Amino acid sequence: MSYDITVKGGTSVRLPTAGKYCYQDIIVTAESGGSAEENQLDARLVGTLKEINSSVSSVTNYACYGLSSLEVVNLPNATTIGIQAFRACTSLTTFNAPKVTSISSSYCFYTDNALTEINFPLLISIGDNCFGICTKMTKADFGAVTDIGTKAFDRCGVLETLILRNTSSIATLANTNAFNSTPIETKTGYIYVPSALVDSYKSATNWSTYASQFRAIEDYPDICGG
Repeated sequence: MSYDITVKGGTSVRLPTAGKYCYQDIIVTAESGGSAEENQLDARLVGTLKEINSSVSSVTNYACYGLSSLEVVNLPNATTIGIQAFRACTSLTTFNAPKVTSISSSYCFYTDNALTEINFPLLISIGDNCFGICTKMTKADFGAVTDIGTKAFDRCGVLETLILRNTSSIATLANTNAFNSTPIETKTGYIYVPSALVDSYKSATNWSTYASQFRAIEDYPDICGG
């Protein structure tokens, strides 16, 4: 069973925190029917929540931390995600938030080891350890990123494809340890950037460590899309 989260009295709310408590401005409606008021979210439902479909514009700090049953998140209107909001959601396989521009600080998706791919077309900044230990992630696609934090992809052991589509400038890399224990570090994974920026990336601070791993997006439509 999955649930749709409907918001009362505004669009910016806190999502449930696993196993602790809930917030009265969040209502869960089961797919099988029943009124929203009859199915108000409480702690008994949080532990088995598998799917979130919400019109919220923001997700607050620690919102779904440790919600191990969560598999699918669809947030079509969200623009910001708080600190550690989806950390340790170990069953999370699908995350859709196409309008997100900001993920507050660090560890947001840390140890979400069921995620295989991510796509954030508008995200600007990737915080420290943001995607650390996402052990099944093979591909990460970003359309607007301007900076990547320390250990952002630390121990993502199968991350072989990183796409940075921003055409106006190269993204700042805080530390070479952003790709510790990944195929990018071991020279079997690649970083795809606009062709006009390939040489700039190869010589940029910290990125130069991975100079041999850069490829032009335009040359790989099968991987990066046409």
